[in-house]
Amino acid sequence: MKWIRTLLAIVTLALAFVLSVLAVRQPEVALNFVYWQTPFELSVFWWLLMAFVLGIVLGFLNLGWVATKHRLANRRLERTVAEQEAELTRLRGTTP
Repeated sequence: MKWIRTLLAIVTLALAFVLSVLAVRQPEVALNFVYWQTPFELSVFWWLLMAFVLGIVLGFLNLGWVATKHRLANRRLERTVAEQEAELTRLRGTTP
């Protein structure tokens, strides 16, 4: 399974490289946000690629955060179930 991820990462990087070679001839632009402008200019392709990569990174960070929260909640619930089962076993053993 891990080799599939590695292969997918390599293919994605190769595709990004090929697209960057094809996008060399685009005009360079600076981004404007309300009152602020980026101090440098890049082609539209690079701005879009950076936004795409940033979205992927933020998505993975969010996925890791949510998965960790669920994993910790699951451990807490498993511990509670084990305690309740032990209590049930104890009570069944003392009942005539």
